[in-house]
Amino acid sequence: MKKSTKSLWIYAAVLFIIAIGLIFTATILQARMISDDGEIEVLGTFTKNTKQSIADLTDKNIQLTNELAALQQQTATLQEEYDALKSQHDAAQQKQDLIRQMYDAYNKDDYKTLEPLLGQITQEEADALLPGFYETAKDAVEANKD
Repeated sequence: MKKSTKSLWIYAAVLFIIAIGLIFTATILQARMISDDGEIEVLGTFTKNTKQSIADLTDKNIQLTNELAALQQQTATLQEEYDALKSQHDAAQQKQDLIRQMYDAYNKDDYKTLEPLLGQITQEEADALLPGFYETAKDAVEANKD
């Protein structure tokens, strides 16, 4: 009985030492191993996988940085186009307002108000919105210049 207990303790100690040895070996090698139907398969070392992951992440970071720079440049270009179109719209709106004031002054026969308004716009700009109105208004101002 004593002999079987002693051999059991020796057997347990040997298994424990083998387990510690395997853990130590796996730690030293930093290998990821899996057991598949009794066979141990090495998936790769931790360091190798980490280096590959860092390289992949660095490449992705460079790619995203380049995409971000391109999008920022496109945003700046679109902002410039927007600002140009907005200034054109504002200028066209001012011309429309000026022509509206000229038209209202002409309809009210207020030629004293109409005369300075004629100096603020060219005939081509006025004719773009109301063809022939500039000449008609100018003739009316000249006729009533008393």
